[in-house]
Amino acid sequence: MRILLLFVFCLLFYGLHAGPPAAVFHASFEQDFTAQTSLAPVDGKHSAEILWENLATYLKPGVEKQAAVIGTGPDKKVDYHITFQNDKKYISVEKGSVVFWVKPENWSGTDKKFHVFFRANGKNSDLLIYKVPWGARLCFIIGSTEKVDGKNIWTAVSAGVRDWTPGQWHFVAAVWGDGEAKLYIDGMLKGTGKYAGKASEFHSFGIGGLRPLAWATPMDYSLIDEVMIYNVPLTNEDVLARYGAYRQSRLSAQDEKRVVPQDIYTGWNPKTDTMDLHFAVKYVAPGGKFYQADVKIADAEGKSVRQEKLAPQGTEFLFSVPLKDLAPGKYKFLITVLKKDVSLNRTVEQPFAVPARPEWWRKVKVGNEPAAPAPWTAPKWNPGRNVFYCWNREYIFGSDFLPKQIVSGKKALLTRPVTLTMDGKPVTPGALAVTETTPERITLTGRGSAGNYVSAMKIYGEFDGFFWADLTLTPKTEKASFQKLTLDFPFRKEASPLFNAMMKQYADYNPGFAGAFKAFNMDLFQAGTRAIFVGSDNAGLEWFCEELSDWNVKAKSRSLQLIPGTKENILRLNLADSVSKPGKSYRFRFGFQALPVKPLPAKWRLQRANFPGENGFFGFFPWESLHNIPDPALKLPDFGKRWKNAAAVNPKIHWYFAGFTNSPYTDEWSFYGPLWSLTPPAIGTVGALYSREWAFARNCAAAPGYIDYYVANLKNTVEKLKIGDLYFDNQDPQLCDNALHGCGFTGTDGKTWKSYNLLAVRELNKRIYRMFRELHPDGKIIRHMSMKNVTADTGFADYLVDGENYCTTVGRDESYFNIFSPEMFRALYTTHPYGIPNYYIPQFQRAIRLHSPIRNRYKDAWFSPAHLAKHQDKLRHFTGYFLVHDSLIYKSFGIDPAPWFAIQDAFGFDGREEFIQYNDPASPFVSGGRLMVSSYILNGKIMVIVMNDTKNPVETVGFDAKRLNKLGISLKDLKNAETGEEVPCIGNAIAVKVPARDYRILVTQPK
Repeated sequence: MRILLLFVFCLLFYGLHAGPPAAVFHASFEQDFTAQTSLAPVDGKHSAEILWENLATYLKPGVEKQAAVIGTGPDKKVDYHITFQNDKKYISVEKGSVVFWVKPENWSGTDKKFHVFFRANGKNSDLLIYKVPWGARLCFIIGSTEKVDGKNIWTAVSAGVRDWTPGQWHFVAAVWGDGEAKLYIDGMLKGTGKYAGKASEFHSFGIGGLRPLAWATPMDYSLIDEVMIYNVPLTNEDVLARYGAYRQSRLSAQDEKRVVPQDIYTGWNPKTDTMDLHFAVKYVAPGGKFYQADVKIADAEGKSVRQEKLAPQGTEFLFSVPLKDLAPGKYKFLITVLKKDVSLNRTVEQPFAVPARPEWWRKVKVGNEPAAPAPWTAPKWNPGRNVFYCWNREYIFGSDFLPKQIVSGKKALLTRPVTLTMDGKPVTPGALAVTETTPERITLTGRGSAGNYVSAMKIYGEFDGFFWADLTLTPKTEKASFQKLTLDFPFRKEASPLFNAMMKQYADYNPGFAGAFKAFNMDLFQAGTRAIFVGSDNAGLEWFCEELSDWNVKAKSRSLQLIPGTKENILRLNLADSVSKPGKSYRFRFGFQALPVKPLPAKWRLQRANFPGENGFFGFFPWESLHNIPDPALKLPDFGKRWKNAAAVNPKIHWYFAGFTNSPYTDEWSFYGPLWSLTPPAIGTVGALYSREWAFARNCAAAPGYIDYYVANLKNTVEKLKIGDLYFDNQDPQLCDNALHGCGFTGTDGKTWKSYNLLAVRELNKRIYRMFRELHPDGKIIRHMSMKNVTADTGFADYLVDGENYCTTVGRDESYFNIFSPEMFRALYTTHPYGIPNYYIPQFQRAIRLHSPIRNRYKDAWFSPAHLAKHQDKLRHFTGYFLVHDSLIYKSFGIDPAPWFAIQDAFGFDGREEFIQYNDPASPFVSGGRLMVSSYILNGKIMVIVMNDTKNPVETVGFDAKRLNKLGISLKDLKNAETGEEVPCIGNAIAVKVPARDYRILVTQPK
């Protein structure tokens, strides 16, 4: 009653008010980081790379739908903030207001840390709303950054926040203008100061700050929601009315019909062997009291099994029950929010299941037999020369426990042996001896000497050329130590013109992570991947690791280096760059794999994604009511109709399964969710929030039991539904630090880091491949893995699907003009060096509709034939890059390769055609820079692909007549394959006009 009277008093004191003015900027974070403004929607630039798959990491339940996560981790490795440009003058130094809701996630008002919520900057201006570490104070600072007589001349207003605790929402308003600056908390004016308004205009502003990592302390995490900017100073009445409009308002009598549990998830905790229920009540009762809750467990018949009243001093609730008290079966948690022991609103039900253990799927051993599935055969070892053989590759060890040479397709990759160097001296290796041989792998061990250390190596190679090394350095004395330890892979120049750091870029294109081999540094501790490719257009090597627990590295940004040289290119791993702990043993585990990983299938160029006909197949068939789950009982209600319509066009259909996510609505996830969950995001976080069918939570293949569960259920689904072909969305390695299942590691710096679950994903993919090959020897598997072709895992696929990259760039530019370049394309999107046909999903229609800075730009136009016809320059530029690189296009989103298929058929492609790329020394055509000329040769005919990725038209293409003669080719009767027009040759040049950023296909048809 006291709170209600206060609210009435405030209204009477301030007078009746029609409501606050309209905001000129409003970021509600309902689905993304777009803000509504008085002019047009604007996109915020998030500090992280935002993917559809990880959006739930950065958006959590807020005061109105979702809120944004801001702050930094405790070790300041990452930060979350959203930046906007102030080019439209949303915020002014003269006058205005900023309001928002904020909730501390894992900090309190009495801590000793900075917490920045909002900042605007100009050349000579600053505005800050932040919590300071030297007291329980929230500060609002605004004014000039210049000093007078050594003193700051800005205006500072502060208020106490000693009562702020994790889980509670608070409303903040900062107001300036008319000579004053004011700070409000939870609707009430807390401080004022004089403000002159003399400063330069703001050029940008950041929600969560502009440079969070630059502050002296970590900020931990907060949620921020409903950020609004006004171009006028809000009055006391305005602020109170704005605050009172939200249900979290603690000054008004709440509509307690809204008080229900939120963020509910369940799961077994293996550490305590309990079944846990987590939930939150996001409101505080009038009078500032926390709500209580009654929790009951009911069995399938509705009988009460256990009941308890919870009264936490906060908004987060945990209810635990010993698992031994729950028999296998289906249950429900019944949650009722209480106010003074009186029930509020309806009881919320949360179903869960306790499985009978051991579960049926633990008994089904599928795909884990030690065999080499087709097209591979068992690896071989030559004990005389110490050489490991697998398809098309040799790993020559000789007397070393690291390769002296690696050969792919009869071409040597290295200039000299792989070298481990300690304090400037190569470690003396020891020869390897075979300890185990199976049709799957050969395991070898060896011992050597490294200064005051004994080195022991256990290494195994598998049928697909995958090698995993486990190296231990054991000190000979208690004082033994070292300061520098490096592992070098020295490549021949001609074998290493390209590199690919496997960095997925969903939003903006950031060049430099793939392309021509160059000086390059990579922070393996913080990068989103721990894999890299170094190679050429036809072969190469991938290196990868999972964890770096014993890497003694201070300069983590240089933990991996590419070092170009005049005679060789070096891939260097800096295992240590500072003095090691005396007498300590060190262990380093890593892998490598020579490429291509397997032979390309016959007629692979003729396999046409999303296309009808004899060579066509459809790569995407969603069929179930819950995302990802291999369960035949989850067929969609209209499954029969969907299948009939799809199979009528082409029965070669790949059924959709999402690789590393699971539905939060299954019995398994209700029990195993916390154990199986990939982190980040936090356990219980759900993506695709508004769709039960597509809602997902991330799982980690390294979690115990998960692989058995998935493969056994997939086998059951394939058999019962008679599935002939599969599509897996991703299922590539992920970073995880879920300690419940052993992921994450502590480095020599004492910090905790995420591990990279490559080995577990490999085991899952390998088992799926074996299982499916046994059921359907001719069945095909697609794996989608944008920009992360880690062949140790993706090699267990018949086709790869790339794409869903650079969406913001394509949405803005409506083209790939500023993305594709020859070296970048060759490193990322060609089939030959990796050995798996790779289809690319274009992003024109999708990106322009969803990611254009101008909201809904050309929403319908880009889907009309007339509009596509107007933008043929952009579409042909995209297509030309694939044609000239012998790469494959996934028919979708504005690109239709049907004309190219018709040209292939007319030329007679049958799998025997020879491709000569523009940069091949054997090419008979003159290429240079971004003029690329490749060719196909078949039965005395030639097809010439001319791709002109320059800004100027080309009139002629030069050729070498001697090379043509050597190939047995004549350019007589050369024609334009698209128009049928004859193309003459004048001297040693083809007289063909190729517009800027366009291509031409020229063919001969000798009799």
